[in-house]
Amino acid sequence: MKKIITSIVGILIVVGVVIIGWQLFNKPSAPANTSKKIVKKVQKPKASQSSSSDTDGIKIKVKNANKPKTVSLTDSDKSDISNTFLQWAGQRAEMGNMAVSSWFFDHGAAGHGDWYALSDDGNIQVQNMDHPGSTSFSIHAIGGVVFYTSLDGTTGVQDLSNYSFADNYSKVVDRDKPVVKYLLADNGKVYELKLSQQDGSLAPSTNSGFYEFTDDGIPDATAMDKFSVSQDEAAQSELTKLLTPYRQ
Repeated sequence: MKKIITSIVGILIVVGVVIIGWQLFNKPSAPANTSKKIVKKVQKPKASQSSSSDTDGIKIKVKNANKPKTVSLTDSDKSDISNTFLQWAGQRAEMGNMAVSSWFFDHGAAGHGDWYALSDDGNIQVQNMDHPGSTSFSIHAIGGVVFYTSLDGTTGVQDLSNYSFADNYSKVVDRDKPVVKYLLADNGKVYELKLSQQDGSLAPSTNSGFYEFTDDGIPDATAMDKFSVSQDEAAQSELTKLLTPYRQ
């Protein structure tokens, strides 16, 4: 009986070994492509010539948007704007115990060249004499005012049309105190020039800050005084308001 049991156990062991060996040699192998990572190469689209041009176009538009835009005005339009601005300036002058007049520019005998003012944005044509002519300027004056302290203490808007160029400001303006000229330009900006006899310069006059081209259209080589964009925000807003109807 023991021999029979021993034989059966031996047979079972042999069968087990055979089964295990068969499983080892017939184990399914892993798919070849699963051991490798699939990497897709993504190419960045190259910028086409047209897209580059579009970008350049955007830059150009932004640059032009910041460029001052002039407005086309007739002499009558300029007169209306200047007169309205003068009345507004009169109220401001009274608050500062100052006087203001439209006699900001004048000159005596001269040649045939245009009169102009220097500014941070370039030359501003003040009087056209066709040498070199209006088209040679990108900015043109609409008008202007001059703020000053009156010798007789008067304030607000003053009519100085009865005074001659020879008299100039000598009979009405206290030239020992600052004189400020505002220049209204057709690019929508107010420019400002402060004059004072105390800084060693000549006494302020109607032609202070203005220069003349030669008869051949050549600018004045001695030009020095320059108008700056005024920091007077109220004045800038007033001119913007006055020009709005002409921009529509």
